[in-house]
Amino acid sequence: MAFFIENKKDFKLEVDKGEIGFRQCQLGAVWAVKSHYTKSNKPALISMPTGSGKTALMIAICFELKIKKVLIITPSVVIRKQISDVFSDLEILRTIKAYRGENNPRVNNHIGYLKNETAWEDATEPYDVIVSTPHSCSSEMKENIAPPKGLFDLVIIDEAHHTPAKIYSSVFKDYPDSKIILLTATPFRRDRKRIQGHLIYHYPMAEALKDKIYRPVSFINVDTKSGESKEKDNLLADAAIEKLRAEQVNNPNAQLLIKTKRINSAEELKKIYEDKGITVGLIHSGNSAYLNEDCLSKCKKGELESLIAVGMIGEGLDIPTLKISVLHDIPRTLPTTIQFIGRISRIHNEQIGNATLIADRNYVKGEVKKLYYFDRSWDLLIPELVEKIVSNSPLFPDLETSELNPFGINPNDIKPFFSTKIFKTKVGFEFLKGFHNRMPSGVELAFTHQENINSPLILITKHKKTLSWGKELALFQDDYDLHVLYLIDDFLFESTTSDFILNQIKSKLFDTKKYEVVPASYIRNGLNDYSIGQYFMVGMSNIYGNGASNPSYKMLMGLEVESAINHSDGAVFSFGHALSRIDEDETRGIAIKNGRIWAIKRKTIKEFSLWCNHIHSLIKLGNNESEIPRMARLAKFKTVEKFEDNPISVFFENVIFQIEIVKITKGDKVYEGFIPEIHFDSLSANNKRIDCTISVEEDQIAKAFFDFEGEKKWIIVSENDINIFMDIQFKDPLNMNFEVFINEFPPLIIYQNTKTQKGTTLFEPKIEQQKFDAELFKAIEGGWDETDVKKESKEPEEDGKIYNVQQKTISVIKNSDDYSDEEDIIVVDDGAGEIADVIWFSFKRKTVNFFHCKFSSTDNPGADMRNITELFQQAMRNFIWIRASSIIKQLLYRVTNTENSKILDEKQDELNNLHDEFIATDWNFKVFLVQPGLSKSAVFKDNMTNVEKLLLIIRDRLNSSGSELEIWASE
Repeated sequence: MAFFIENKKDFKLEVDKGEIGFRQCQLGAVWAVKSHYTKSNKPALISMPTGSGKTALMIAICFELKIKKVLIITPSVVIRKQISDVFSDLEILRTIKAYRGENNPRVNNHIGYLKNETAWEDATEPYDVIVSTPHSCSSEMKENIAPPKGLFDLVIIDEAHHTPAKIYSSVFKDYPDSKIILLTATPFRRDRKRIQGHLIYHYPMAEALKDKIYRPVSFINVDTKSGESKEKDNLLADAAIEKLRAEQVNNPNAQLLIKTKRINSAEELKKIYEDKGITVGLIHSGNSAYLNEDCLSKCKKGELESLIAVGMIGEGLDIPTLKISVLHDIPRTLPTTIQFIGRISRIHNEQIGNATLIADRNYVKGEVKKLYYFDRSWDLLIPELVEKIVSNSPLFPDLETSELNPFGINPNDIKPFFSTKIFKTKVGFEFLKGFHNRMPSGVELAFTHQENINSPLILITKHKKTLSWGKELALFQDDYDLHVLYLIDDFLFESTTSDFILNQIKSKLFDTKKYEVVPASYIRNGLNDYSIGQYFMVGMSNIYGNGASNPSYKMLMGLEVESAINHSDGAVFSFGHALSRIDEDETRGIAIKNGRIWAIKRKTIKEFSLWCNHIHSLIKLGNNESEIPRMARLAKFKTVEKFEDNPISVFFENVIFQIEIVKITKGDKVYEGFIPEIHFDSLSANNKRIDCTISVEEDQIAKAFFDFEGEKKWIIVSENDINIFMDIQFKDPLNMNFEVFINEFPPLIIYQNTKTQKGTTLFEPKIEQQKFDAELFKAIEGGWDETDVKKESKEPEEDGKIYNVQQKTISVIKNSDDYSDEEDIIVVDDGAGEIADVIWFSFKRKTVNFFHCKFSSTDNPGADMRNITELFQQAMRNFIWIRASSIIKQLLYRVTNTENSKILDEKQDELNNLHDEFIATDWNFKVFLVQPGLSKSAVFKDNMTNVEKLLLIIRDRLNSSGSELEIWASE
């Protein structure tokens, strides 16, 4: 016979109106359990304060789940006996009219070990309920064996915060097919680690007070010099006895609970209290079960005035007349504290007035202070014990701590790494109230804290992270991330363990148009402590962008590494980041590109806040003229408020796209594997705004403009939203609106004077001492007499001219001594998105030659910037194909899918064959700029012309990628 199934008809979860029935918290927990097991069979965790009726809850769950046989594991023999007694007579349910049957379950208050299957059978076969302890039933104990399979359909672990990790493991291992429920007053173990199990129900202290389960606790302070006084125990005992005698006037049944940690201390305390005229009972693990049970029985009958409980054995006691408690030793853990205070704070119908806690405030406040982080309502329960730890933040004045901090996290235990991205805020910036209710789908707030409006806002988020290797398997893992946002004046210090998650929730926290990454002129001052010492690392950023093999970033490491920076580095590189010893306590780094400052340390939130305030004191004024100490050899940079001139080139750094899987979506159109291009259109009269066009493949997908006076610098204008997705190996994927992307990864702007700009930062290279090798600048073979230099690829119109610029280039190639008519392959790739106008695969030299051809914009050759601007842009975009293994695949695609791309001399098969065996690293690469409008004599003067400066930029980039450059022009 299965008692809970056969007698379910006599059980009522919801009683008739006017009858007592279950408490709301008990009903809520039952409903949560039933809901949980409709969708999962994972262990369920229920967190309810001590005294809220967990034993009655266990019985209700057994009825509602129609359990055949249940195992209840309790941490102590005392609690085991109490639970066995309650299950045996069901009087607790009959009193509240929830059970009207005459039958009772068969209960085994299990004692001893389970050494074999016969012992298991004897302990379980005749019973509906088995109540045991870990030592008596866990297979982790060498005296026990694992139970037979399918023995229990429900296992309940009571006071689960006491259960060691190995006991959890054995329960989960031994009962894989059983429903497992863990009951606790706190979702954390004694070792402060989280209890295994899915938290399905948490009943906060605030509700227990509102529902009158608890009565307030008055606090009496006894100065024992933080427990060091030799008279500590006598002082505490005198105060406790005085309060007990006063209580007994109005509450004759009032009793005293005395708490200590050690058995020998308990024996001494028993003598102290008895000598002072108090009748005392003593329970501890050294007593036999009979002695402990006899003591508890006398206490419940009122034959004893006080009870001394040692360690955890006092937890779970069900003696409502205990009204006063005295702490002779500090509780060692938060769970112990919750359990202990819960013993005296339960309301008793035959008593009036508050409960009382007696202790040395200074001795216990550190541990009890954690209660206030666990649940704000502890300040209502024991208002005098410690100062209130109540948030004064205006962001969430009406939210209970159970909503802000369901896991009871103490913010003082959070230790962030000292790394912050710094933003400059605008007028009207503020954190938005109610952001808790606006979190994006898939992101939960696990913790929220702000002590006051001038303190950091601390968030811990939880989300399901897709495993990169198991996307098709729909495998996920729970990820927790820490985010600290600290507003100091008009600077926002942002620290996070996941930019991906923070980017998702930012718009819920504040108006993202009201802030922007702090300009480089501020970050540069992050190393301006007077005590700055040696550098350990220096990163140098290429101010002209990057390509597949061109070093976009150059890093030097070692002691006093700044001395390894060359004078020539200043022609291409500006300061990127550095790591330097500040003093004995701190090694600090700054990074210009993303506005980040960090230090190699991990400490408390308070210490992190102090560090942020120090950084703020260094950077708050900004200084365009200040120098980063000992970095004078690198290209200068400064923050600007307008454009210098018409840019000659605007482009995205192609390496961003080439090394990732990129997908761009506009409406229903998806572009995958294509690199977006941005083209400069115009500059406003006040030099404050440039207008550009963005294209992908051959489609113009949007207009873009950069406005110095706008709330956001780069703005995208399109009839449909444009989104960009990058699947980045070993990192969170990047998935954002294109406007967010272009502000996060701004295009590179290049001027004709060789200065470059990103966002509001202008870079000025140091190239005065360099000269372009004029030997690389050559007059084209045969001259331009037969060429219509005004036509790039269209048929010549000028009388007597037989070539356009492209045709002339191909003619020179084919007449070259290096050209093999049988082996070599020439591809014409003319049109939007081209690799180059002409690509020549020379097998003799084993070289891939890229030719960029442009018509002359002038009647006579010279050094006019119009004749270099577009060539420069094409050459800069070409760098992605230097040493790119996919070049032939891309050419074959363009020949098939674009109108003007073709393979000369019907060598389609040869190019296909080359594709099959092409290894990019086995080939040389060379870039040719073909422009009849440039004259060698005009370009190279004593004073460097702007054309020569631009040629230097291209040459340096090509040299760093292992490629060569040659100019075909005019004398």
